[in-house]
Amino acid sequence: MDSKIIIHLESCCNELEKCIASTEEVLSKSDEGVADCLIRFRQYKNIVGTQRTTLSSLREAASIDNWNEVARSMRIVSALSLMIRDDVRDMLIRAERGLRPALEYHV
Repeated sequence: MDSKIIIHLESCCNELEKCIASTEEVLSKSDEGVADCLIRFRQYKNIVGTQRTTLSSLREAASIDNWNEVARSMRIVSALSLMIRDDVRDMLIRAERGLRPALEYHV
């Protein structure tokens, strides 16, 4: 497997982690009832940790040519990123409309 793909996925995780950290920092300075959002962003950090663990498994699987596991790991990493993206999008839409985050959608 081309290690460029793994490097790219790791880079994406790094970027996602930076975005989460900077957003969490901004939210923590706000006085406007953002506790629910902060909880979610802390959960996102855990999800990025899961992605990193999965990338490690992906690298291992690639080294022994276990392509089914490589494909599975790539789908997991991608799905977790999409889940965060969709959840943040929902939070932003709700915030724009003056609504609180929907807590039943905790990740």
